[in-house]
Amino acid sequence: MLAALNNQVVFKKLLSDEEILKAFIKDFLGINLQPQTIEVEKKFTPPIGGIDISIDIFVNDPTHRLVIEIQRERYDYDFDRFWHYHLVSQVELAKTYKAYKLERTVYTIVWFTRQIRE
Repeated sequence: MLAALNNQVVFKKLLSDEEILKAFIKDFLGINLQPQTIEVEKKFTPPIGGIDISIDIFVNDPTHRLVIEIQRERYDYDFDRFWHYHLVSQVELAKTYKAYKLERTVYTIVWFTRQIRE
């Protein structure tokens, strides 16, 4: 039996498994991921940009960073919210004024579980 990816618990459990995650990303983005860390419910401490966000799946490898979100409901602010998650994940990579250049490519994947009607 296959698990549906419209359930947040199943989604997070599956995509936090390294082998499943690597296969998913290879199929989805065409890149070979070598995860150094896979975090579920990632928070930045202290919060960046004044908003205490929680990212569903957050992955670092030597050359990539991934933000993967599952979204069940459609809201007017979805684009702004996920854009913020993406930007925070980039900004957090710069640790000093001498390190503005990002050493990793940041990808953000949003998995909508409901068909968008508009």
